[in-house]
Amino acid sequence: MNGKYELVDGECAGPDGIHGTSDDFTVPYWYLTNLQDDPEYLLTNPKKGQSSTMLDDPNRSSKGFEIIFKKTMAKRWQLFLSYTYGISRGNTQYPLFVTLGTDPNKFTFAANQKLYCWGEPHHLRIQGSVILPLDINFGFIGSYMSGLPEAASSFNVKTPRSPYTFMQVKPYGEHKNPDRKDISINLEKSFNFGQRKMLTVMINVDNPFNWDTVSRLYYYGDLWKKIQNIKAPRNYHLSARFWF
Repeated sequence: MNGKYELVDGECAGPDGIHGTSDDFTVPYWYLTNLQDDPEYLLTNPKKGQSSTMLDDPNRSSKGFEIIFKKTMAKRWQLFLSYTYGISRGNTQYPLFVTLGTDPNKFTFAANQKLYCWGEPHHLRIQGSVILPLDINFGFIGSYMSGLPEAASSFNVKTPRSPYTFMQVKPYGEHKNPDRKDISINLEKSFNFGQRKMLTVMINVDNPFNWDTVSRLYYYGDLWKKIQNIKAPRNYHLSARFWF
């Protein structure tokens, strides 16, 4: 609470992580001028003006809805379809408030804004099955999720305090990860042998079209837009069950 801050320009090294190149840019940075004093942090119920670190009242709101369509098994087919929309907005650079009251830079690019701070707002899911001729059961599960928003950050921001300050350097949601689509299909056929014996053969194929294998990218330092996470490519699974 006793910190004294001065707003200065921080020099960000940009996506390539190297200072002095064409992608460098400046970001606003609150510089602590009385670093030698013992800090006192506001950790409980922070409010605007209670300390030099609280530039605004923290807030967050979440909204969403879900639409569901369901058809039960009839005439040899069934279907489940759902669409979910959900979004969370706030005025801090992180979804959690655990670091508020410790650093005014937590509000960088967020003060007095309704910032899109978290969520994959669109989620579509479909699931169903059809009994084909010869009593072959065909089933499928599909989904679509819009890309997770990101807050671009950098480890290489030059400030009066340090040449290697880590901070958020772009508004949250300015960049986002790729949208994701996925589908799994299966075929199942049962053979009866007498009254108490049955053989079931199943074939499952996950991600048959190799859709969107890249699920998340990096958005900081020299790892800018490099692949962080991938999902499994196309794979097959053949199995059998025998009851007796």
